[in-house]
Amino acid sequence: MRWRAALAGLLMTSIVLAGCASSSDDPSDSLGGRPSTGRTAFERVALNYNVTDTFSHTLATGPYEILPGTGHFVSVALPITELGATVLDPAGPRIHLGLFLPDVPEGTLVPVIADVGPYYSSTSGLLTMDDPTAPGSPINQPEGDRPATEPANRLGRFLIENFVPHGYAVAQVSVLGSGDANHCFDMFGHAEQLGVDAAVEWLGTQAWSNGNVALIGRSYDGSTPWQAATFGNPHLKSIVPISGLHGLRSLVTHNGSSEARVATFQNVVYGQFGLDGDAGDLQTACPDWFTATPYGAAAFLTGDEVLPTEDSYWVEREFLPRVLENYEGSVYFIHGLQDWNVDPHMITPTFEQLRAKGLDVKGLFGQWGHMYPDRPGEHANLPDGLGGAAFPFSVRYDWAEDLKEWFDHYLKNEGPKPLLTVEVQDNIGRWRVEESYPVRDVEPRNLDIPGATATLQPVPGGGATYDLGVLDPDAATTLSGHLYLEAGVTALAPNAQIYFQVNDATSGLRIAFGTMDFRYRTEPEASPTLTPGQNVILRVESQPMEFVVPKGNRLELIIAQTGEGYLPAPTAGPALFNPGQSTLTLPVLVRDGSTYFTPPTWEGSADATPPQP
Repeated sequence: MRWRAALAGLLMTSIVLAGCASSSDDPSDSLGGRPSTGRTAFERVALNYNVTDTFSHTLATGPYEILPGTGHFVSVALPITELGATVLDPAGPRIHLGLFLPDVPEGTLVPVIADVGPYYSSTSGLLTMDDPTAPGSPINQPEGDRPATEPANRLGRFLIENFVPHGYAVAQVSVLGSGDANHCFDMFGHAEQLGVDAAVEWLGTQAWSNGNVALIGRSYDGSTPWQAATFGNPHLKSIVPISGLHGLRSLVTHNGSSEARVATFQNVVYGQFGLDGDAGDLQTACPDWFTATPYGAAAFLTGDEVLPTEDSYWVEREFLPRVLENYEGSVYFIHGLQDWNVDPHMITPTFEQLRAKGLDVKGLFGQWGHMYPDRPGEHANLPDGLGGAAFPFSVRYDWAEDLKEWFDHYLKNEGPKPLLTVEVQDNIGRWRVEESYPVRDVEPRNLDIPGATATLQPVPGGGATYDLGVLDPDAATTLSGHLYLEAGVTALAPNAQIYFQVNDATSGLRIAFGTMDFRYRTEPEASPTLTPGQNVILRVESQPMEFVVPKGNRLELIIAQTGEGYLPAPTAGPALFNPGQSTLTLPVLVRDGSTYFTPPTWEGSADATPPQP
């Protein structure tokens, strides 16, 4: 808290400067050669919003009434290899969705916004993880979700209340094996992807539909938009993934380092879906349930890309290559830079890869965790070092209006093209507008690492700490994007791993961290084997971050073999870290006040609530 108070002056200076800049900003400006006449962030945030509710609202309520929700089954054509135990159901594989339509004049066609995931409750009483009475439910809140034919308190209510009155249909879709959908729960697999595409096709071809569909959601529901985009379905005009994953292996194995959940994600973390104690439990027997754990173990043992295995389990759950090949719609990319569940390395280099393909892509990257951008009840619970210092400026009460402008253009072909920028927030709460992410014009600053060689053990805490001294005695320093550690290391066993973390030693806050299996080394060329005693060079990239180091504050570097929930490397043994062969590179950002803006600030009151899954 003292650290937050010490930086209050710096934050307020930025706010004042940003206010001056907004008055001269031209909405016809373009960034990166992408012309637009849409509102700039400076203009949008200056409007009059409801800043007291539990989530954001559009500026005006739409003219249409919301019709009662209706439930619909959609058949899914699956290949014989994906049928699992659904052969026991004469109806065949089918998903279920709750549909909410506006009461529009007869003959009016409307676009569709859909949230697709496993968390919607069944209308027939089936317990799922979204039901607060379900065993092991991570929500367990009185307001828990409603059946798919009622507005759900996760994202469904937000979408229905904000967008149906403006002439949009909203669908709450249960993936196979969840809610009222049948079949087995094929987590992120081919069967699930076909079900997601079937939902898009159905929603885009109904008599009331204008043929344009967008998928939006957070977490699991933020991953199904990536699944939908793999098909290149012409009805899918936009995706808005919020803290979603575009590949399972990309998430749980990073630079060869495996998360602890790598072998248990399907059968343990999500294993209870579809299990309610009746005869339908037999349908949970998807083929991939029997391969998930051994392939998770294989990914850990082989280091993922060092020994690539072209097996169906991992390959079919990597969506991004097929998105880049097939998708032609737009992407509103949203992620928390403090996300502990789906790490922010999902942002980079994906954001720029989508841009390079020629897609319309916008970014919103704030100082929150596995959360929505506009929920003060979630953001208020964060500690200073994990987003708390940015609160309440992290809460985006302009988000609903921003989404409306986005959907109006891409789903209704109305309104100006949105300005395709990146809105990114640093750890003390300041928002700024950038052309790209990571920012291209950072100034690299190399720091030597003074100190003695350290022995790293493959156990938590088995490392060393190095004092890097005061970063700048005269001015605060803004760091943006990735830190890079070029590490000289010597393996004393067949393999090892390096984990590094950079802290603001004065405040005690973490700035960034990164990890890498030695088999991903830079020099000599990576290979699946190491010779004990071999000296190698690793270039380790941190997770993306935005951090302001106050003037006079000291930095420290922690070096170990594991941290942040990563497993030690397979066949790991001791290793030496050689600071004389190592360099830490900081991405220093220089911006004036015209880059910064202040969103409408939350003025309500709410108890802090844990984020839902």
